[in-house]
Amino acid sequence: EEPYANNWGSWEDGNIFQPFDWGWAHSGTGMVGMWWWAGLWQNFTATPGDIYELTAYAYIPSDDPAGTGVYGVVALEWYDSSDSKIGTWTSQPIDTAHYSVDQWLEINSGNHTAPAGTAYGRAVVRINNNGSGAGRVYYDDVDVGLIPEPSVISLMAGGLLGALGLRRMRRT
Repeated sequence: EEPYANNWGSWEDGNIFQPFDWGWAHSGTGMVGMWWWAGLWQNFTATPGDIYELTAYAYIPSDDPAGTGVYGVVALEWYDSSDSKIGTWTSQPIDTAHYSVDQWLEINSGNHTAPAGTAYGRAVVRINNNGSGAGRVYYDDVDVGLIPEPSVISLMAGGLLGALGLRRMRRT
């Protein structure tokens, strides 16, 4: 069993591999590589109206680059309680037409609000192939974060400033 299978759903497992200790993972020692047509997904708890951001790192190797009909995709998806997809953000194609080879590329969704009716979100990394070519894409460090509302940040900053003020008053 591949280590990613513990936390991720997948399709076309035969086209997914997880190399370790190759020396060029974005962080740690492992990453996930894909070719032809395959993907991984992981669901996460989401609340309608909350704001989320997806980040992932992608790598296109120069010895087998994705391009000419083969491209990677990072996606942020929203589902309702009936498991119907109700919203999606998708990255531009991860291929040689859009990115350089042999370097880790940060793919970032920006801030996205979970739509009304959201029961959960899903992070997806995949490779697509229209049948016209070959190529691989590697992924590492996929993360979805909840973005605090500006009012929460203001309250936190105000609390910190207040604590510093109290500390200063005690010193004098």
